[in-house]
Amino acid sequence: MSHAGFLRDQGGEPEDQVVALVQRLHTAVRQADGLPRSVGPDHVLRALEDLDLTERDRALLRFVIRLTLAPGASGREDLAALLDAGLSERLAHDTVHVVACFAYMNRLADGLGVQIQDDRAPWARQLYGEDGWAEHLAWAR
Repeated sequence: MSHAGFLRDQGGEPEDQVVALVQRLHTAVRQADGLPRSVGPDHVLRALEDLDLTERDRALLRFVIRLTLAPGASGREDLAALLDAGLSERLAHDTVHVVACFAYMNRLADGLGVQIQDDRAPWARQLYGEDGWAEHLAWAR
């Protein structure tokens, strides 16, 4: 949710496009949950196929999704695909750090029972919809 807020506030993307991307990712990840780890990333990527993305952005999303959902299956060939798509070694390095830090912070927040701040609820409702927000709150409890 905070990453979507960052995209909205800093990325220059129109808010409706950020919301559409996050909703599509959220739905695809929920559907992939429970699938074998080797299948989950491919399922999420298929859900994003019709988005109007550059090949560079598509490669970046592919890398991030795979590293997030199947970290043990990620390797040098995934990194090579990022570089082949035009990302610099520095940006590839930073991307790995962002994914790793995000995973760490989620586990830290989950393990400590951190609650979502009330002032973020309107943005969460816009991103996830009422049903998705209610589902998330039930899970967090």
